[in-house]
Parts: sequence; structure tokens; C-alpha cells
Amino acid sequence: MTAVKKLSLAALIFFVGLILFLSIGSFSAGALKFSLIPMLVKAEPMPSGLESPAEAHTVIYVLGGGEQSLESRFKIASDLYHKRMASKIIILSRPGKTEYSTALERNLTSDEWSMEKLASFGVPKTDIELVKVKEGFFGTLSEAEAIPNLVSNRGYTTLILVSSQYHTMRAWESFSKFSKDKNLRLYIYTSKDHSGGYTTLEEYLKLEFYRLFLINGLSTAT
Repeated sequence: MTAVKKLSLAALIFFVGLILFLSIGSFSAGALKFSLIPMLVKAEPMPSGLESPAEAHTVIYVLGGGEQSLESRFKIASDLYHKRMASKIIILSRPGKTEYSTALERNLTSDEWSMEKLASFGVPKTDIELVKVKEGFFGTLSEAEAIPNLVSNRGYTTLILVSSQYHTMRAWESFSKFSKDKNLRLYIYTSKDHSGGYTTLEEYLKLEFYRLFLINGLSTAT
């Protein structure tokens, strides 16, 4: 597909998306979500029998997000950790502050909140690592570029991703792009945090944009 055709297709996708946004008041948001979700979900669990032998060489990465989404993702990540499917959980370091801590008599930082939440699910803090990723305009792509490089350099051979159900396809395709030359086995698990019609449509548009311009790229046009 030529670059011009890709641009035209991208314009069409966003135009259709805009029409849907404007007309969603008369269109069932539930029906919209039902029709789009199957295209946004990717589940690729680790095959049975590989868990314990691979534990030392496997790491879990929880993709960044808001607190409500993260809590659901942390629960899935901690369950995988307790099943001895990985030796460490890596999470994205985030700026900002969150809820008030009566013990500390101040608001927790976002990173403190994340550590405390995972610890409440029984994960030792020694097996949790916060990592900073250079901020880019496309957050998922920035994570996908940085994390495979990080874990590969540390000798891990398997990377387990955890993200919201509606975000897993975009995460999978983005991380797959940057994991190819790292000899990393890649798996992904979904959390069940909810998305509304607007969020689902927005994610669909982001996925198509990523595919056209960021994952395949205009430079690969034929």
C-alpha cells in the first residue's frame, strides 16, 4: 500500500470515528462496544507446564494506566507471580500524587501507591521494580520500545505483559514489533477493568493509527 493510500485510509478511519462520536447519543454505546471489543482483545497466556522452569528467566510488565485500571492489572500480575510464573514484576514509574496516607500523614506519590497496592496483593517489595520510560507522545509505543530492551539486557528470555482487556491488541502488536530482534518470548494477559463506548471507540481508532503509522510505518509502503 502506498503512503498516499495509507494517509487516505487513516483519514477515512478518523472521519468515520468522528461521525460515530457525534452520533453516539442516538446509537447504543453498548452495541458499539460489543462490536469493537473482539478486535481490540489479544490473550496469549503462557502454555501450561512452562511456568516454574521458566520462572527465573521470566518477568512481568504491567503497562501504565490510571489508578482504577492499574489496580485491576496489579491483581492479575500478582496472581501470575504467586503461581511462580515470573520472578519479578516491573511497573512504570509515574509522576504525581494519589490518596492520603494516615500512616505517613501525607498523600502517597503515584509510585508509592503502586508499590503499596502490589504489596497488599502479597508481592514482596523486593520483587517489584519501578522503571522510568522516556516520555513520548505515544505512551504505549514508548513502553514497547524501552521495556523489551531493558529486560533483554538483564538476561530475561520471557516477557509477560498485563494490560486492560480493550488495550491488549495494541499493546501486543507494539511490543511484538520491538521484541522481534531480542529473542524474547512474549505473552499477554488481560485484566477485566471496564470500558465504556467512548473509550472503546477511542482505543479502536488508536489501534488503527498505530498499525498504519507506528507499527508498520509509512516507510514500509510498497
